[in-house]
Amino acid sequence: MHKFEPYNRYVLLERIEAKKEESHVLVPDDYIKEELYGLYKVVSVSGDSKCSASSGSLVAVENSMVQEINISSERFLVVLDNYILGTVR
Repeated sequence: MHKFEPYNRYVLLERIEAKKEESHVLVPDDYIKEELYGLYKVVSVSGDSKCSASSGSLVAVENSMVQEINISSERFLVVLDNYILGTVR
């Protein structure tokens, strides 16, 4: 297992899965609605980041700005600090 430490204003995130809502409209079973924003837990923040969220904070992030890094079958999610819209309490 690798540990990822972000640099250059990046923030390491863990996605918080949204609850599935039952649809009243008939859609295919494999249909996935892409949400514009997502809820994430901050794992670590680079030292030069302007982000005031600390490890363990819940933050709202624009999903399209989250980058997925795959290293040796491990997945890391990172985002630049300016794409974090705010904390969720």
